[in-house]
Amino acid sequence: MSDLVVFFSRDGHTEKVAEALAEKIDADIESIKESGSREGVIGWVRSGYESARGKSPPIRDLDVDPGEYDLVVVGTPVWAGNLASPVRSFLDEYGSEIKKVGFFCTMGGDDPAGTFEEMQELCGKPPVAVAGYKSNNVDNDSYLDNLDVFIEKLVKG
Repeated sequence: MSDLVVFFSRDGHTEKVAEALAEKIDADIESIKESGSREGVIGWVRSGYESARGKSPPIRDLDVDPGEYDLVVVGTPVWAGNLASPVRSFLDEYGSEIKKVGFFCTMGGDDPAGTFEEMQELCGKPPVAVAGYKSNNVDNDSYLDNLDVFIEKLVKG
């Protein structure tokens, strides 16, 4: 079984979780990339605006084909209570090709349910597992126990 972890990360939290997950499940890993910058205050404002407005900015082509994998796990930061716009673009473009999917997010808030609902809607299929990680728990590595629980659900799914 071949697995892929796909993610976008502005501040490094989602990337950290994606790398740990990919290592633990022996999956390929792919970062969603775009042309523009999201650095600084302007990047922060742009990110929140695009997410709140449901925008799908252009993303670069991936180095792999998500449709060739048995399981694709998609990771996103939560911006302004919403799915990160580059991940929305990824799911718009590739969601229908994915056979089996799992979702995770990193966030400053408490309730990622709306983010996961939007991801499922864009993907057109229910996830086998979802997990949300608070950014401060990612910073201090206390998310790792919950990551193992997420992996168990992915494997069972």
